[in-house]
Amino acid sequence: MHFTLLLIFSIISNTLCVPGPIVKTSNGPVEGIYMDMVKVFFGIPYASPPIGDNRWCPPKPAKPWAPSVLQATKPPPGCYQHCDLPPYTCPDSVSEDCLYLTVFTPLTAVNGSKFPVMMFIHGGNFITGSGYTELTDGRFMSNYTNTVTVFINYRLGAFGFLVAGTKSDAAIGNYGIMDQRAAMDWIQSNIEAFGGDPDKVTIFGQSAGSQSVAIHLATDKSKHLFHRAIIESFPYSVPFKTPWEAVILGNDLADDLNCTHGDMKCLRSASPESVYAAQGQSGGVIINPLRLLEEFEPWGPVVDGKDITKQSVDSFMKGEYQDKPIMMGTTSDEARIYIFGAFPDPANIIQVYEFVLAVFPTHFFKVIEEYPPGPPGSDQREPLSTAAHHFVFACPTRAALRGVARHGNNKVWMYLYDHVMSFHKAWGPSWESMCTTHVCHGAELPFVFHTATNGGYNYTPDELVLTDTMLYYWTNFAHTGNPNNGQTKKSATSYVHNRLQNWPEYSNSSNWSYMHFTTPSRVDKDYLSKKCDFWDTLDVYSRKYRILHKSCQ
Repeated sequence: MHFTLLLIFSIISNTLCVPGPIVKTSNGPVEGIYMDMVKVFFGIPYASPPIGDNRWCPPKPAKPWAPSVLQATKPPPGCYQHCDLPPYTCPDSVSEDCLYLTVFTPLTAVNGSKFPVMMFIHGGNFITGSGYTELTDGRFMSNYTNTVTVFINYRLGAFGFLVAGTKSDAAIGNYGIMDQRAAMDWIQSNIEAFGGDPDKVTIFGQSAGSQSVAIHLATDKSKHLFHRAIIESFPYSVPFKTPWEAVILGNDLADDLNCTHGDMKCLRSASPESVYAAQGQSGGVIINPLRLLEEFEPWGPVVDGKDITKQSVDSFMKGEYQDKPIMMGTTSDEARIYIFGAFPDPANIIQVYEFVLAVFPTHFFKVIEEYPPGPPGSDQREPLSTAAHHFVFACPTRAALRGVARHGNNKVWMYLYDHVMSFHKAWGPSWESMCTTHVCHGAELPFVFHTATNGGYNYTPDELVLTDTMLYYWTNFAHTGNPNNGQTKKSATSYVHNRLQNWPEYSNSSNWSYMHFTTPSRVDKDYLSKKCDFWDTLDVYSRKYRILHKSCQ
């Protein structure tokens, strides 16, 4: 529906010869379109196409197009994938040539406006997703909050994270992370011309995007490129691969492509379709039976000692991250889609025991005692998804937050998103059955961006208050580094503007307050306190470093 509207806007503009907004970038001028009280610039290349000899190479600068004017008037392709995410979250087309970004600005934005910038890093398990979609759309955010929003693509799957070879042309992995950094560098060089402030950049992301944000927080390579960070739904207990695990995965991919291990000439000559097919086959192989949760993220970042020196939860626990304001939180039922995906049919007690034993061989009895199976004959996916939500998302997030609170001078805020959306059809046929009455992974996104109407759905009056409230906290944070203080532009509902509650900072004290986003939203304390104390004492988030609840008092 939304892309149809874009096409209509484009046809009308061309027919009536209405010029779009033009901005001069370092590579040449770009012409966008006017749309719904914003200026939009679709598909600006921030790096050269990563194809041919540039496949599995760090991103290279985009080639200038001046004096020609780049027509930035339609959404770019997503990076190569077969997308099976919910409706309105997949790109219309895909290509290996995909390193593009899209910029939304207020109509009033001009060179020198110095509006804060928010760069969104999409999720999708590092194998699917796209920077700009109908769900992740910056019209409302930019128009109502005087914010410049940027949506980026980055290489996915084997294209973005392959480790293979030992010679100078070897694939070293983490190209998707390098792409994100290249996009941030483009923002530093160009965003002022769009009306943005390169000294006030917030990076935010959901799921794989939140993992990416945390990586940039922990590396000096990205330190100078952004100033604030929002981490939405980080699956901390799913570990990044070690170098040797990544090499095994790369060798499996080479086998599937009939290439000798490390033969980069052979690997680069393979078609994108065959690389993607081999990616799926090799990604289904168990690499390390002692870290089975890696199988939930078969392709992704590698702890290479350069871009990534340790697991993100370790970085936060040890205080090895940048001193910048941070917002961090989860939904209330994050792991449901993973458990129901792993068990398409109702699970029995034996299957639960097998799963828990495989993941927690040394803590099996403790975990079963804390999370006993349901009655015989009931669907055991329900208690299993609850345990997984606590272990993978909620409790390591608490541990990371307390690590931040204990180290340094960072200001940090915690949230819980806990509203079952009324427009459950938006989940689509593959997801609706499990998420209709639950707050699944990603449920906050149409409320952060105020985009449900893009898919033809309507908010209830209470949901209008909720989406406006979240929008203002997110963008206040971008404006000032504090979700409570920010711009004063008009609100979509008369309720929100002067009635925002004070969101307390999450501090190293006995007062562990967080914002509970529901209808109505409220401030609560000590989310899942007893359950997270249990997981903390097992010392299972990290193999090296330990943080106990009692040490945070």
